[in-house]
Amino acid sequence: MLPQLAPQEQRDLVGLCVERVEVRAKSSVVRPDEDRQIEIRLRLHAAQLVAGMEERVVVRVREARLAPITHRVMTIDSRVNLGSSQRPTRILTPFNEVLAAASATSVTRKEPAIRHLLHLAIAWQRKLENKPDMSHAALARRKKVSEPTVSRTLQMLRLLPEIQAILLQLKQRSDLRRYSLNKMVALAALPPEEQRQGFAKLSL
Repeated sequence: MLPQLAPQEQRDLVGLCVERVEVRAKSSVVRPDEDRQIEIRLRLHAAQLVAGMEERVVVRVREARLAPITHRVMTIDSRVNLGSSQRPTRILTPFNEVLAAASATSVTRKEPAIRHLLHLAIAWQRKLENKPDMSHAALARRKKVSEPTVSRTLQMLRLLPEIQAILLQLKQRSDLRRYSLNKMVALAALPPEEQRQGFAKLSL
C-alpha cells in the first residue's frame, strides 16, 4: 500500500505507525561476563492506526464497508543487548543489528593567553592613531568598557621603554598581580629615575 501513496501521505502513515506503537520493556537479564540484555515488546494497534489514517485523509473511505474493522494487534518481540560505554548495543531478535555508539570526543578548553594589560594599551593606542577622529569615549563604547578604563590603560604607555619590554614578556599570573594596572599607572606618573627605582622594588 505504501508505494501507492503520495510522498506526504507516506510520511503521515509512517508517523501514525510510530505514534501507535506500544513499547513495553521486560525485566533485564545480566549474565556474568556479558552485557545487560532487555526484551522489548512492540504492539501495533491496527484499529487505531486506521482511525488515525482516516482523520488525516490518508485512507479514502468507501461509502459502504463490507465488514467492520476488527481490533487487531501486531506484536513484535525484540531482544536487545545493551553494551557498555566501550562496547556497542546489539539487537539480537527479530534481526541482528549492531548499533554503534558515537565515540565521545573530549573537548579541551583552551586557556586564555596570559598577557599584561600593556598589550591592550598598545593595541588601543594603535587603533586611535589609525583613526584620528576616534575619541576615548568612542573606543570605550566599541570595546564595551568605561572611558576611565581606556584612559588609565593608556597611561601605562608613559612607562620607560625598558620597563615596557619586561611587562610585554610576562607569562605568569603571579607577575600580572605584582605588576598590576594600578601599580603601573602610579609608576608611570613618576619621573624616569623614580620609575626605575620603583620598578626595581616591585621586582624584589
